[in-house]
Amino acid sequence: MNYNIDEIKLYMENFGVNDDGFFTADDVDWFICEISKYAPSFDWNFGATKLVIEPKDRDYVIKIPFNGEWVSGECRHFYNADSEFGDNYCEDEITKYAEAVDAGFAEMFLPIECVMEIDGIPIYVQQKAEMLDCDGDMEQKEYSSKASRDKIVEKYNEGKRYLNRLPLSWVASCLDVLGSMERVEEFMKFLDEFNISYDLHCANVGYCNHKAVIIDYGGYGE
Repeated sequence: MNYNIDEIKLYMENFGVNDDGFFTADDVDWFICEISKYAPSFDWNFGATKLVIEPKDRDYVIKIPFNGEWVSGECRHFYNADSEFGDNYCEDEITKYAEAVDAGFAEMFLPIECVMEIDGIPIYVQQKAEMLDCDGDMEQKEYSSKASRDKIVEKYNEGKRYLNRLPLSWVASCLDVLGSMERVEEFMKFLDEFNISYDLHCANVGYCNHKAVIIDYGGYGE
C-alpha cells in the first residue's frame, strides 16, 4: 500500500465533529458534499460504524470512525467497541488484528493504520481490496481452486453451520490460503470467539492479491 499523507489531508481539509462533539452517519452527506468540491476523484460508502473514502486510481482507502449515533433525538456515544473508550470501531479492528496475529491468522485480515487525528477523531488508511460480488458469489472462481470449491460445497451439503452465513467461493479461497479444512475450522472458531463471524457479509469480505481477506471486522453492537 502506498499513500501520501498530504493527499489524504486534501480529503480531510473540512472534516470536523458536529456541535455536539460527534461524527455520525448523519454527518456524512454534508461532509461528502464539502470534499466533493475540491478533493481528487473518489468513491465512498458507509455503514453503522464508519465512513470509507475510496480515492480513485489509488491502492488505499480512508476510514473515518463514527463515535456515536442519534437515538430518540439525542446523540449518544458508542460503547461496545473494543477500544479505549468503547466508541471507536476502527481501533476495535486494530485490537482484533493483534489477536489474529497471535492466533496465526494475520493473513486473513487487512490491517489498518492510524495516520492522523482531527477534532479527537482518528483517521485511518487501509489497503484497497476487491469487494465480494454479492450477486454472483460462485462466479469469482479466479480466486479459488476447483478442488477447494468442491470441498466447500461438500461440507455445505453436510450441513456445516458456518457455511450457511458465509459466501461459499470466499470460504473456498480461505481453504486455499489456510491449506486444510482443519485450519478453516480453527479460523471459523476464532471468528466466533472474537465476535467477528456474526457480522460477516459480502460488504466486508473480499480479495486482496487474489486471496480471501476480511476487510471490515470491527463489528457493531457486540
